[in-house]
Amino acid sequence: GSRALRSPFCPGFAMRYNFFPPLDILSYVAKLHVAYHPGRPRTEAFRRVVFHMTSPATKKKFPKLEGSWEILAADAPSKMRFEFMDGKTKEFVGEALSEADIKREILPTQYNAHLEFMKSHNLEKPDEED
Repeated sequence: GSRALRSPFCPGFAMRYNFFPPLDILSYVAKLHVAYHPGRPRTEAFRRVVFHMTSPATKKKFPKLEGSWEILAADAPSKMRFEFMDGKTKEFVGEALSEADIKREILPTQYNAHLEFMKSHNLEKPDEED
C-alpha cells in the first residue's frame, strides 16, 4: 500500500508514496496469445487484455512482448496462454474467468520474476565473504 506523509513546507498537503505498486498483467510476460469470440457472453476479460496488449502505450512499455490474438468460431472455447520471461507457462480456458482471477493466478510467477530482476539490478554493493 501507500502511506501518506505530511509535508513540512505546505500544511494540509500530504505526499503519497506507493512502496509496493501492483504489477501490470503483462509484466515479465514474454509471449501472450489470446483467442476468443467477441459476441459470446463473459469474454470481457479476454477483450480487455487484447485491447491492453495492442495499445501503443503498452507496446512502448513492453517492447519485447510478443502478443497475438485471434477471433474464434462460435463453438470454440476462449483461451489465454501466457509465457513468462523465465520460461514458465500458464493457460486459461473458458469464459468464466474474470481479469482479477487471471491476475491472481499469474501474480506469484510475476512477483518471483520481479524479485529476481530487483536482485540482479541492485545498486547496493553485495556483501563479500572474506
